[in-house]
Amino acid sequence: MGRGLRRVFRQNPHTFEPVVHEPTGTATMWGLPDEDDEGGGMATMMRRMSTQFLYMDRETPEQQFVGVLVERKRGALARGRDEAAQGRDLVVRVALAEFWRRSSFEELAPSVWRRLRVSGALNLAQLHDRVLGPAMGWARNYHGYFYTDFTEGAVWCPLGECNAVDMMHASHLIVGALEPSETTLGELLREPGDRIGYTYDLGDFFEHVITLEEVVDASASTGAVAVLGGAMRCPNEDGDGNAKYQEEVLDHWLACEGVVGDVPPRFAVGDRVSFFESKECFGTPTWSAAVVVQGPFWGGDRAWAYRVRKDDDGDFYCVPCDRDDFVKSLDPGWRPPDESRERAAARALRDACSKRVDAMNVRPGAFDPAEFDLEACRARVRDAIGSKASAMEGAKQFTSGGGSALFPAAPGRATTRQVNGVEGGFALTETVSTRPDRREERVCATCGSPKNLSSCAKCKSIFYCGAACQREHWKTHKADCARLLAEYKAYKKEKKKAAAEQAIEPNASPGPARSKEEPALRLGLDSNLEKMEEPDERGADDADAPDGPGGGKKKPRRRGGKKKKKAAEANAPRAGKYRFAVGDSVLCLISDDETRCPWKAGTVIALDYKESNWTAGKKPAPYQVELDDGELVFAPFDNDTCIRAPLRFAVGDIVECDSTRVFPSLTDVFPSLTDGKHRKNWTRGRVSYVHVTLQKGELVRCFPYEVEVDSGATIYVHEDREDHVRAAAGSRG
Repeated sequence: MGRGLRRVFRQNPHTFEPVVHEPTGTATMWGLPDEDDEGGGMATMMRRMSTQFLYMDRETPEQQFVGVLVERKRGALARGRDEAAQGRDLVVRVALAEFWRRSSFEELAPSVWRRLRVSGALNLAQLHDRVLGPAMGWARNYHGYFYTDFTEGAVWCPLGECNAVDMMHASHLIVGALEPSETTLGELLREPGDRIGYTYDLGDFFEHVITLEEVVDASASTGAVAVLGGAMRCPNEDGDGNAKYQEEVLDHWLACEGVVGDVPPRFAVGDRVSFFESKECFGTPTWSAAVVVQGPFWGGDRAWAYRVRKDDDGDFYCVPCDRDDFVKSLDPGWRPPDESRERAAARALRDACSKRVDAMNVRPGAFDPAEFDLEACRARVRDAIGSKASAMEGAKQFTSGGGSALFPAAPGRATTRQVNGVEGGFALTETVSTRPDRREERVCATCGSPKNLSSCAKCKSIFYCGAACQREHWKTHKADCARLLAEYKAYKKEKKKAAAEQAIEPNASPGPARSKEEPALRLGLDSNLEKMEEPDERGADDADAPDGPGGGKKKPRRRGGKKKKKAAEANAPRAGKYRFAVGDSVLCLISDDETRCPWKAGTVIALDYKESNWTAGKKPAPYQVELDDGELVFAPFDNDTCIRAPLRFAVGDIVECDSTRVFPSLTDVFPSLTDGKHRKNWTRGRVSYVHVTLQKGELVRCFPYEVEVDSGATIYVHEDREDHVRAAAGSRG
């Protein structure tokens, strides 16, 4: 028991003090010490392997320990939250630096940095997706990330949301973390000089230090995002981290002072060489003999060192770099030309850059470490804040064979594929959002402010902090508004379809199953949601029904009324008292969640049901119902608001609807259908959805059917009654 468990996780997490690294005085990874047991990392790995099946459905001791630290940090943030301070703009400097392994804030040399002005109200998820990634030059929605608070090592990481390939390393690096969307930048950076860490790509580990330089006065704070300056381009994606970039690129750039110049090739046309062709399955390098037929040239949107003709088959190959690990001489007496230190550094820089041109964040054919275009940087940020938030559950991934999606996209999501022109074929696959951003994802599409947002009245998908920003963005948004509106309508239909399928699916259970011994649930929507219902159909007996969300107000009792009946007589079921009998199939209203179908099928198992904790004077509920998924509920009223008979029609059935008993009324759409008097005008159509819930402001209305009539209009039937909807003559199904 506990073998291989590090000593730190045997402490009391409530009194744990984070370990601080010298000389910076900072903590990382929750302040946990390095491997502190005799077995070190190997013992930890062996423990994980031997106990992995013990914690399939529960937290490990490590997760429990860090879970306490997470709650401690969350509580500290809540106690120290200053809403006024969070609303101020912050000027920050973001620079690449290796703070974890070196315990230092020393930036790369030359420094790769950006100076930004952002709102302190931006949460950390928005900051990564909309600002930091685009400003630095990283590809959106490609790799994972996490933030570090240096004061006590707290970590923010989208552990349960992001499915980027590099997140496979998260289980070994991060035991637990806060959600980035629940904390704002202003909560962490309060005074000039405050720092936090930002790590991009959990595999390659590109570390950044974010330093607060200025807190803008509230009167001058606008909330707008601005790129104020910067220097040097960021490394290429999948580029092996900061240390490798410093060693292979920046050190050579400093040695030759950034001037590559005209570096002559080591081999001439006609020289016999051996070039690196490929690697076999088990890692054995494959070198092939060839003859140089061309020196440095440009082809396929990139620069190549040589074109060679292979001896075996006479085919031509391109060699990317003029280095010994790519091409060697077959002449035993060959010696490399004498070069100065600057010339050798220039050659090494050229070769290092030529290896990095195929990255996703590098423009075709050129990798220049000194490249930085301020206007291009600002354009990337504008594009990011002017579009929807990234769908991190479907991050960019390369898949072979055309790249098909493993699972269908959820409502509000769509999968896109970009097939690359490589023999054998592989695709870059990404999930994109087709729904409006959630509240914690929204920013103004013009300035990037997260405050006081309203949506575009037409597409409902783009948000603005004011009319001025909307007018400024209209030139850009005008071309996309119709497309976004179509996406929004399709998303709403997908939601309805998913709700209908959930209602029809016999084993669907949106909530956890309960045993029959557990207390029953009360049914019905909140009373303030009944304003869109038909006139109340409850009788006098229903007025004193048990209190519940759907119960409404009780009528005051008149003095001098009849004496109370005996409890046994009051609770005894009477024939004809209710609409349904024991054993009848019914539909019960079990949820006020508009995102799913609120009706579930079940069977009446008892009449005049009472909970054990009800007072003697409280009237019993008309029905106790066992739902098809085994859940026990009761209905507080015997009316269609809470309990009703199963629907007569299914999706796809051809029906006729009374045009005066639908919403919106067809007589409003087609005035010629009626002369103003109440008369039936039957309109033919097909049932498209069942159990539809519509909301307008705080008013919610549930309809049994959505019908697409032959004219193309969509209507909603008020009641599942013969005078509202009937089977079309000669058609059903």
